Amino acid sequence: MIADQVTGAPETSTETAPASAPKPAAKRRPFSARGFTSLLLTASFLVMSFSGAILYLTPRGRVANWTDWTLIGLDKDQWSAVHVNNSILFVAVAAVHLALNWSMFVGYLKKKAVAGLHMRKELGLAAVLAAAVMAGAIYELPPFGTVMAWNEQIKDYWEQRAAAAPVPHSEELTLTEFAGQIRLSVDQVTESLLAEGFEADDATATVGQIAQQKGVAPSAVLAAIRKHHPEAGAPTGGGRGMGRGMGMGRGMGGNFEGAGGVSCPDAHRDTHPDTSDAFAPGNGENEQPGFGPGLGRGMGQGRGMGMGMGRGMGMGRDPGRPMNPEAGESPARESAVEEPGQEP
Repeated sequence: MIADQVTGAPETSTETAPASAPKPAAKRRPFSARGFTSLLLTASFLVMSFSGAILYLTPRGRVANWTDWTLIGLDKDQWSAVHVNNSILFVAVAAVHLALNWSMFVGYLKKKAVAGLHMRKELGLAAVLAAAVMAGAIYELPPFGTVMAWNEQIKDYWEQRAAAAPVPHSEELTLTEFAGQIRLSVDQVTESLLAEGFEADDATATVGQIAQQKGVAPSAVLAAIRKHHPEAGAPTGGGRGMGRGMGMGRGMGGNFEGAGGVSCPDAHRDTHPDTSDAFAPGNGENEQPGFGPGLGRGMGQGRGMGMGMGRGMGMGRDPGRPMNPEAGESPARESAVEEPGQEP
C-alpha cells in the first residue's frame, strides 16, 4: 500500500462493472386504416389522371384496332381498362376514407358552414364557375370546345398516318365477310394469305384472329392480300359522264321548187306521208325560211338521257302551187297553213 503510494501506481479494484441492461423490444406500430386509404386514394388518383391523359392522345378505335396501336406497351383497350378500373377504385376508396373520417368530416362541415354564411361572394362565384364549366363543355364554348377540337385534331393526325381499313372495324369481320368488302372471292383471299404464311384455313375466323395468330396488326392481312391482288379494297369512284342523247329542236327550214314544179316538201312527203304540210310557207320561186319542229341529235349529261340542241328541216307546202288531190292535199289541210312568221 505504501509502496503503491510511493510509486504512484493506480490502485486496482476487484469490483467489476455491472453488465448493460437489455434494451426493451421496439413496439410495432399498428396498421393504420386511415393512412392506408389516404395513400391508396392518392395512388389511384395519379393513375387515373395519367391514363386519362393517354386516352386523350389515342387515335380513334377503328384506327387503333386496325393498326395495332400501342403506347408504353399497352393498346387503347388496355389503357381504357386501366382508366375505368382506377376510376372505380378511386370512388370506392373515397367512400371508405369518408366513412373512416366521418365525425371529423361532419365537424369540418359544421365549422365551415358557419363561416360560409359570411362568404356569400365566394360561394356565389364558386357556383357560377361550376355552372360555367358544365355549360361550356355541353355547348362546346371556348376554351372547353377548343380542348375537344384539339382532341379531334390529334385523332385525325393518327388517322392520316394509318393505313385505312376497307370498312370501319374490319378486324371484326370474318374472312368471308372481308372478302366481300374487298371484292374478292374467299378462295382468292385464302390462297393469298396461305402464300404469305397466315393460317387462313377457317373462313369463319375474323381478320383480327388471323392477324393475332401471326403476331401482326390486322392491316398486315390486307397488305398480304394486296401482294397478290393489288386491286383488293381499292376505292370505287363515281362521276358524271358525257353521253349522246336524242333531243327535240326547232330549226330553220326552206322550200325549194325544182324544175318540174315540185317543191322540196312534196318530195319529203313522198317518203314521210305523215308529215304535215303546215310547217313553213314558200313562194315557189326562191328559198324561203320557215319555222317548224325538227328532230336532232345532241350531246347530253347523264346516263342514257340527254338534252341537246337539234338541227332540223322545216317543211311546208308552196302556197303558189295548186293543190294536188292525189298527194292528199285538201282545203282542210290548206287552212292549216300558217302565215309567215307564226310558230306552229
